[in-house]
Amino acid sequence: MVVATIAEQQLAAATQATVQQYLDNLPQSLVHDIGTSMAENACWADDEWGTYGLTAMFNWHFLDQPYNPEGIMNIVQYAPGNVLWAAQQALGTLSSANRASAPFETGLMLRYLVHLIGDMHQPLHVSCMFSEQYPQGDQGGNLVPIEFDQDIQELHALWDAALGHMEVTYSRPLNATSLEAVENWALEITQEFPRSALSGDLSVTNMTDWTTTNFQIASTFVYPGITPGQHPSEAYLDAGWEIAKRQLALAGYRLGDLLESLFAAQEEKHFSI
Repeated sequence: MVVATIAEQQLAAATQATVQQYLDNLPQSLVHDIGTSMAENACWADDEWGTYGLTAMFNWHFLDQPYNPEGIMNIVQYAPGNVLWAAQQALGTLSSANRASAPFETGLMLRYLVHLIGDMHQPLHVSCMFSEQYPQGDQGGNLVPIEFDQDIQELHALWDAALGHMEVTYSRPLNATSLEAVENWALEITQEFPRSALSGDLSVTNMTDWTTTNFQIASTFVYPGITPGQHPSEAYLDAGWEIAKRQLALAGYRLGDLLESLFAAQEEKHFSI
């Protein structure tokens, strides 16, 4: 929701209106009455598999690039239909000349695109550790136990919750208090990491390059800094929080640029997989 809020704030008014029109193409009854804003719909792709059992798209949320510190793995087989593949399908649908006459398809794939850009900036959504303990992979840190609190007990959850800072789950539609909290997070993060501070990263528009860079965060910081079964150090949590904020800002700006390129009258950037 924070990524979507940052992205929406980057859009020109006309583009924002067009994106909202496409979000409104799917009636609320089909998206389980979660609300109409981009922020409210940002988590819908997780609702579909996690709550409503539509597991066919589960592999769309990650890319198992191998972190192999023990050098034990010889063959890599990515799960079919990974986050890069799914983003490509979304871009294809949303770039179609027929999208205006395809309200279901555009509304569906817009929701997925908003979600997937956020996912591919979470380092443990684009990495998977293989080791003697995890010869089939650790499912992006989901199998790595840590001590944190009663709700966060494995590494992936810690990073999904931005090192515990965004652990609260907001019911949707968002009430005024929850909406204010999401907008405050977006404001704080963009003030600390303005576009000007990330200009080099924002010049990179190839999504494969995004996932490669984000994998490097996992392999150089996320995994090496953790002792399984123990509480993360305060130094790890503090440094990880700074990384998480930067990733949220970067994902929001990139999503905003991508939506602008898809729905504005004139394209200024060309994104690729």
